[in-house]
Amino acid sequence: MAGFLYFIPDREAGLSADGLRAAGLGYALDGAVHQQHLLSGGPNGRGGIVLADAEHCDPARVRYVAEDQEWIESGTNWIGRWKDDKIGPDDLARVKTVPGHYVELADGNPWLCPAARLHAIEAGAVRWRHVLPRGVVRGPDKKWQAGAVVPRYRRLWEIGLAWWDVRMAALPPDAKVGDTITFDFDGSNESAVECLAANYRIGPEEVSLLGIFDSDSARSILDALIDLPTVIALTNELQKKTDAVHPA
Repeated sequence: MAGFLYFIPDREAGLSADGLRAAGLGYALDGAVHQQHLLSGGPNGRGGIVLADAEHCDPARVRYVAEDQEWIESGTNWIGRWKDDKIGPDDLARVKTVPGHYVELADGNPWLCPAARLHAIEAGAVRWRHVLPRGVVRGPDKKWQAGAVVPRYRRLWEIGLAWWDVRMAALPPDAKVGDTITFDFDGSNESAVECLAANYRIGPEEVSLLGIFDSDSARSILDALIDLPTVIALTNELQKKTDAVHPA
């Protein structure tokens, strides 16, 4: 049982769920939370609140001990961990996850990377189906039908579409796709973090503290998002069948 610690300077304990969201920690602390008020001596040298996910953190360890912890600043807050904690995917998994592919990251653990769509062979061709939840709307014909991807996961869908265009068109890795998605070194890593955050209570600082990214991680996570390993395998399978029927 392990988890991250969060420090909000110059605040007292007793924050509600709305207060945590307003403080920018709703992505990480979305359930029961331990809160410990420090009069002084937090990671920034002042007082504030130390917080942690109640399900995965021992309340006795929700405190500040400079020599035994590492902390980084994140906006107006701080994010830290005990140096002897082994925080893994099971400690950070969300209650509701998006299906996808497990990808081994730099810590040696398999992390569930969401898929925006999955592929299969249908009618002799590789075809895809939606995985992300979609809204249901009533059309002009008075019949119910699936609509757009729900707002919670729409960004994942946009990243997936953009990455598919890059991979299929063999665009340069730093190509700008759309108005907000760029797959240069920073852009690809930021997009990969967004993908992981769909299934885990993490952001860029948590990923950095965990040390789970290496030079191949972003590409592997984004390829999982578009189900590219399956596309390649199924395409090869179809090609073998074609070659068998029409040998050279």
